[in-house]
Amino acid sequence: MWMMSCAPSTPEYRISERPQVFQGLSEREKDLVRRGEIAKGMEMGAVTIAWGAPSNRFEGLRDGKQMERWDYEGSRAVMTNHFYGGYRTGYQGANGYSGLGVGYGPEITHIPYRKSTVWFVAGRVDEWERVK
Repeated sequence: MWMMSCAPSTPEYRISERPQVFQGLSEREKDLVRRGEIAKGMEMGAVTIAWGAPSNRFEGLRDGKQMERWDYEGSRAVMTNHFYGGYRTGYQGANGYSGLGVGYGPEITHIPYRKSTVWFVAGRVDEWERVK
């Protein structure tokens, strides 16, 4: 069963979820977070409020320093053509039915992509990038 969250995914909503983290930010960082932006030197908590929870987290070494990378994924709807077919049996009232059904038609597929990445060194933003 698929479940989707109905909670809004906005910086304002995330601020209301983490008021102590938000209050601990500098005025400059508060302004950036409200606009959904991040900057070098921000802590992980500020990034989580600004951009939300990452889709994937990785850790490793860069230039001999412990680092963590957060990736944020998005998806694009792509129209494709799809061939489908199959044999179907069933019952309708007292009479049974069966048959072979085939067809060709449009289908919408959602293709995932990496929309942004943040690199942290010592728990603070070192670099970031995102799709324009």
